[in-house]
Amino acid sequence: YASVASSQIQMLPPWEDASSNLCTAGKNKVLTWDGATTIKCRTGLVVDDSVSPNVGIGTGGATLAAKLQVKTTALNDGIVLDNGTRWMKFLSGTTGAGSYNSIVQAADNAIIYSNGTQGQGAFVIAPWAAATSGLRMDGSGNVGIGTASPAAKLDVAGSVKLANDAAACSAAKEGTMRYNSVTKTMEFCNATDWKKVGGDTLSCRVVSHAGDAPSYVSTATCADGETLTGGGGKVNDPIGSHGFLHYSAPPSGNSFVVDAYKNDYGGDVASTAYAICCKIQ
Repeated sequence: YASVASSQIQMLPPWEDASSNLCTAGKNKVLTWDGATTIKCRTGLVVDDSVSPNVGIGTGGATLAAKLQVKTTALNDGIVLDNGTRWMKFLSGTTGAGSYNSIVQAADNAIIYSNGTQGQGAFVIAPWAAATSGLRMDGSGNVGIGTASPAAKLDVAGSVKLANDAAACSAAKEGTMRYNSVTKTMEFCNATDWKKVGGDTLSCRVVSHAGDAPSYVSTATCADGETLTGGGGKVNDPIGSHGFLHYSAPPSGNSFVVDAYKNDYGGDVASTAYAICCKIQ
């Protein structure tokens, strides 16, 4: 309904009549006047005050789920905030591949920002605080945490905490870092193995073995992953017996073997073999 008196126009909310060719049924629409003779019903803009004042743009007759709800499927269409030069654009699944930036993929949810010139501007997520805190992304895509001037792809003003990564090192994870909570060391993936940051270290231990009767042959063996780097043996000198080492050699490559005889060659005597086992960690 509209009435014109002199140069004034009075507009009332549209009558929700499905048979009307001016307004479709549904929530309240906005009426506009063309400045001359025609009043039009803007069905693209909906005001729903059935519960609270919600505004929908492009939502049709759907129930509105927020104070402002915008629906669009047009390419790169969304919501723009600007001050006349600087702008931000919010896109909900309407991006095209490479839109605004080659990192953007088709149908991404995106926030695009600029100071009006390509490659310029900054985007900030930060609390209201006296300290320099929060996240800032500059026009080059550098991300700073706790710094207003990030000098690298990721610039953190403060400490960084890394957790353990149980996944196997692979080519796809090359360059990844983790904290090994078992060995208490920082590690990086070199595409095949997790390696300790700062270089490998050599760890060695001594393994011993005393042979059983009657032969008393002693064999000290290194564990899998260890390398035998040396070894030796000794005669166990029980009361009333004396002996000497008959041989001391690593015949298997990963074990050190020792045997001993009595001084009068009257039989074997107890002995102990020792192996020095090392591995790179």
